[in-house]
Amino acid sequence: MARCGGVGVITDPRGRDRLFRRAEHRRRVENRTADIPGLVPPTWAEVVARDYEPWPEPHLVIDTARLRPAEAVATIMAAIAERAPGRLRPS
Repeated sequence: MARCGGVGVITDPRGRDRLFRRAEHRRRVENRTADIPGLVPPTWAEVVARDYEPWPEPHLVIDTARLRPAEAVATIMAAIAERAPGRLRPS
């Protein structure tokens, strides 16, 4: 998706989904309320003006509709072992 005067312009096949996610994110930001006294949630303008650095590692997606809990755990543990060798301790 490209920006054109602050409007999302779809430039790839997945663009519609990205546009939807941005609209949903904006809706959530603009409609959230703080449950902590004195905390003022950021405005949408403040959210989009933030300096953002993408996470460098690939995302791990677990589809819990297709995997049983044990399979999901095994997938997560394998990803951790692959990305951070020696970090897992047997339970």
